[in-house]
Amino acid sequence: MPTHHRALSALATTALLSSGLALGTAGAAEAAPAQPATVVRTQSADGLGDLIALVTNPVLNLLGGVPGVGQAVSVTEPVVDNLLGVLDLDIVWLCDGNEIPGSQGFWTFVPTEAQAGCQLAAKTIATVLGVPISGITSVVEIPLQNLPGAVKSPVATKAVAVPATAKVGTLVAATPPVWDENATDVVTTYQWLRAGAPIAGATTATYTPTAEDLGKALSVRATGTRDKAPEPTVSTSSAVTVAQGDAPTATVQPAVQGVAEVGETLAVRPPTWSGTGTTANTYQWLRDGQPIAGATTATYVVTAADAGRALSARVTGTRTGYAAGTATTAPVTVGATEPLTATVPPSIAGPAVVGQTLTASPGTWNAPGATFTYVWRRDGITIPGATSPTYLTQVADIGRTLSVVVTATAAGFTEASETSRAVSIARLSSTTAASLTSRTVRKGTKATLRIALQAAGKAQTGQVEVHDGQRLLKTVSVAGQRTIKLPRLGVGKHRIRVAYVGSRTTAPSASKVLVLKVVKKK
Repeated sequence: MPTHHRALSALATTALLSSGLALGTAGAAEAAPAQPATVVRTQSADGLGDLIALVTNPVLNLLGGVPGVGQAVSVTEPVVDNLLGVLDLDIVWLCDGNEIPGSQGFWTFVPTEAQAGCQLAAKTIATVLGVPISGITSVVEIPLQNLPGAVKSPVATKAVAVPATAKVGTLVAATPPVWDENATDVVTTYQWLRAGAPIAGATTATYTPTAEDLGKALSVRATGTRDKAPEPTVSTSSAVTVAQGDAPTATVQPAVQGVAEVGETLAVRPPTWSGTGTTANTYQWLRDGQPIAGATTATYVVTAADAGRALSARVTGTRTGYAAGTATTAPVTVGATEPLTATVPPSIAGPAVVGQTLTASPGTWNAPGATFTYVWRRDGITIPGATSPTYLTQVADIGRTLSVVVTATAAGFTEASETSRAVSIARLSSTTAASLTSRTVRKGTKATLRIALQAAGKAQTGQVEVHDGQRLLKTVSVAGQRTIKLPRLGVGKHRIRVAYVGSRTTAPSASKVLVLKVVKKK
C-alpha cells in the first residue's frame, strides 16, 4: 500500500475505533449490482486498508462477458456500517474521461446507445475525516457495431477502377465500386486525382484529361455513404499514366492561294482543326511531293526550278498535350517558261589517256546567268560520284568512251541538259628496248640479249616476241628487265627486233633493230 494510503489508514482507523465504528452489511444501492457486492467486514487497521485499496484501485467487472451497449458493468462496492459521518463513499461513470450525466452513485452501469464508441471507466471517491481519496478503473471500449440494429458503414467488395489507358482530350469513365455485394442504399461520390492530389471540380464519374494531366498519374477516389452509418467508406482506383491526345484533323483543308508562275508569291490558307484549344501551324512546301529546302513559311516565291512542276504545302498543327496533325494542300502546277538551250554544246578538253585529267566546258547557253551541274558517263552510263567539271581517267575507262552531261538552270527559264561529244580513252603507251652484249659471235655460240620494258615511265610486265627479220625466234615474259640467250644462228648478218605484244590497258611497242653478225669458227 502506498505510504500516504498507510498514513491515511492509520488516521482513519484511530478515528473509527475511537467512535466504535464497525464495517458490516449496507442497505441496497440506488442501482442494484448484477451480482452481490463484496462485503468488507473488519475493525482492524488492515481492514480499513482493504477498504481504501478498493477505493483507490477499483476493478471493472464485465458482467456479460463482453463490453457493449446493454451489457452491464460494475465495480465492487465496499459495504460500510455506522460511519458516524466519518467516511463518505461515492462513484461516477466516465465516457472518454468525461462524467456521464445521471451515472453518479451507481456501482453497476448498463451502457446505452449514447455510450456507443465510448472509452468507458468508473471513478470511485471516498472522503475520510475530510481527506479525499479516489481511483479510476481500467478502460473498456463500447463498440459501435454492437449497437442493437446499428447501421454499418459500407464495405467495398470490389474497388472503383479506371481504364488501362487514358489520353488528353478523351473522356475517361470510372467503373463504380461494388458496396456490400451490390447494396442499393449506398450513395457514391467521386473525386479525380492527379498524382494523388484532388483535381478541382472533377467530382463526377467521368473526367476528360487536360494538357495539365499529360504524363501524370490519374486515379479516382469513390466515397460510399450510407444513411445513419457511423462514417463513409473510401475506395481508390489504381493509377493510369495520361498519354498524348489524338492528333487533330483538318475539318477544312488548307489551300494554296496565288498565281503559280515563276517569280510569283504563293500563300497557304491554313486548315481548320478539329477539337478545341490553340493550335500552332508550321509549313513545308513541296515540289512534286518532295520537300523544298528552306521553304518553311506560309508563303513561297516560285523559282525557275518549279517551272512545269507541281507545288503543294504540308501544314502541321501542334496543340499542347496532343500528337501533331498534318494536312496537305491540293497541288498547283507552275506554268512553263522559256526553255534553256545551248548555242554552243558542252565539250571535253584534255588528253584522252588513262591517268590524265579531263575538263568539261559547259558550252554557251541562251541565258547569260545560267548555272551548271555536271555528270560524267562511261559508255553512256553514269559514273557514281563523278559530278565535278573535271575528271581523272581510270583504268576502267581504257578502251571506253567518256562524255559529260551539263544541266543548266536560270531564273525565268526551264531547266535543260546537253551532252558533250564522247571521247575514247587510249591505252597506256609502252617502250621496249633491247641491246646485245656482243654484236659479233662465232658460229655455234648463243648471243646474249638484254630486254627492258616500260609503260607510262614505269616498269611493265608482259610478253615480248624476239624476231630475226620476219622469223619469230622465241616468246618470253619480261617483268621490267630480262636477259636471255638467243638460239644458235647461222653465219651471216641477222636483224634482231624485240616486240611487246601489249595488253588491254597498255599499247604494244617494239625495239630498234639490232644487227648481229655470226662468223665462222677459226
